[in-house]
Amino acid sequence: MLEKKRVTRQAVAKYAGVSTATVSYVLNGLGDANHISAETQNRVREAISTLNYVRNVSARRLAMGKTHVISIVTDNKSVNYPINATLHRIQQGVSEVCAKRGYHSMVHGVYDNHWNLIKEDLALSHRVDGIIVINPPSEHQVIQELMEDNFPIVTLGSARAPHSYSVNIDNFNSARIATQHLIDKGHQRIAHISYSEPDLTDVVERMAGYQIAIKEANLEPYRLIRHAEYSFGSAFAIMNELLSLKDRPSAIFAGNDITAIGCMSAIRKRGFSIPEDIAIVGFDDIPISAYLSPPLTTIQLDGEKQGTLAANILLDLIESRTPEQKTILLESPLILRDST
Repeated sequence: MLEKKRVTRQAVAKYAGVSTATVSYVLNGLGDANHISAETQNRVREAISTLNYVRNVSARRLAMGKTHVISIVTDNKSVNYPINATLHRIQQGVSEVCAKRGYHSMVHGVYDNHWNLIKEDLALSHRVDGIIVINPPSEHQVIQELMEDNFPIVTLGSARAPHSYSVNIDNFNSARIATQHLIDKGHQRIAHISYSEPDLTDVVERMAGYQIAIKEANLEPYRLIRHAEYSFGSAFAIMNELLSLKDRPSAIFAGNDITAIGCMSAIRKRGFSIPEDIAIVGFDDIPISAYLSPPLTTIQLDGEKQGTLAANILLDLIESRTPEQKTILLESPLILRDST
C-alpha cells in the first residue's frame, strides 16, 4: 500500500495564494500581530482544512532546535492541592499566551523537594524550551544555576537574583497589611497559620510580614505561628489546637485562603462566631472566598495576570527578544469582607 504523500506548507501557501511566511503566522496565531487581514487568515485556514494539512512537529523541532513546549514548575503538593485555584488561574494565563504564540505548556511537580531534577529532567534533556517556576524554594542553587547558564526561566513569587526575570507580588508588605488590619480592629492575640512549612519563598515572606507588624505593635509576647500542610484538614487540626489554648487567639492571619477555610470550619464546629469571637484574614482571593459564610477578608492575587505576564517574558527570552520588563511587581490589595 502506497504511503499517502504529506501536504506541505508550500502547498497550502500556493492554494491560498499567499507566502509560506503568512501560512506560518496564521498557524502560530500571529496573524493579527503581523497585520494580516481577517480575509487572508480565513483563506489560509480554508486551505489548511481543504488540503488536510498536518504540521510536522518533529521536523519543526529539528529544524529550529526547539520543542515549542514550556513547563510550569511547582512543588508537587501544590499541584495536588484540593482547590488550587491560584495555580489554575496562572495556568490559564500561561495557556492563553502559549496558544497565541504557537507553544504548548505543561505542569511539572517537584517531589520531595528535589528541585535539582528540573535541571536534569527538563532543561538539560531539552524536553522544554523554558521554565516558569511558581513559589521557588527559599534556598536552592538550581534556579541560580539555570539563570547563569542562560536557560530561559521566569519565577513567580519572588525575584531570585538581581538579574532574574520575575513576576511578583509583595508578599512581605501584603502580609504586614493583613496583620495590621487585624491590629487596627483591636486584636492583640493574633496567630499566623501558613499553608506550608517555611521552605518556600512566599511562605517565608508572608511570615516575616506578620512578624514585623506584630513587633511594631508591641504584641510579640503573644506571637504565635503554626504551619499547615497544604490541606483543609491540617488547617482544621491546627485551629482546633489553638482553640483549646487558655489564651486562644482572637484573630488569625492565614497563609492562604484554603488554610483560612479550614480554620473557619474548625471555628464554627466549636461553636464560635466569625468575626465576633475570632476574626480571620486569608491570602489569594480565590473565587469561593467571596461566597463563604461570612465572606472572607483576604489579600487579592491576580493569578491569571501573573501567568500572562510570565509567559510573555519567557517566550520573549526563548525567541531571543529582550522583554519590555525584567521584574514586575503586581499590586495585591486587601479585600475587605465580613470575616473581620
